[in-house]
Amino acid sequence: MPFKSEAQRRFFYAKASEPGEEGKAFKKHLKKMRASTPKGAKLPERVKTASQDAFEFGFFAEMSKIAEDSLTDLALFALPGVGAVLGGTVGALHPDAFSPKEIFPKYIKRVGLRSPQGRAMSAALGAGTAATLGWLPAAMRDAYRAVKPRPKKKKDRRG
Repeated sequence: MPFKSEAQRRFFYAKASEPGEEGKAFKKHLKKMRASTPKGAKLPERVKTASQDAFEFGFFAEMSKIAEDSLTDLALFALPGVGAVLGGTVGALHPDAFSPKEIFPKYIKRVGLRSPQGRAMSAALGAGTAATLGWLPAAMRDAYRAVKPRPKKKKDRRG
């Protein structure tokens, strides 16, 4: 059985250099593996596990559905605006939700959190926070589109 990765090769060489029965067993396997691995073979640093492959396949399959659906594009385009309206509304109605006390403590102490100025500031923070969070799915979609593997062009076999 040939080596599957450079990490496996290093592991076998390290174990084979250990004294004792375990080292002898690894030396025996090392000889077989070295003989069956082609000389000069370029091995990957590490081999992915089946669970890693399944996760990546599932993630990219879902992202490709999102990236290629024009209705999804419209929804993702509208999401930050909707988030800003909802965040601003929540911030104005419940000033403690997006509390500007930590950011502008002196100003809020002077005008009060429940005052129109305090509510407006909380609404602005809510709108900004919700709009920023609304851009996240669109940013993920765009990042996927940027790294999406492109189909390979078929070579022309005309002689």
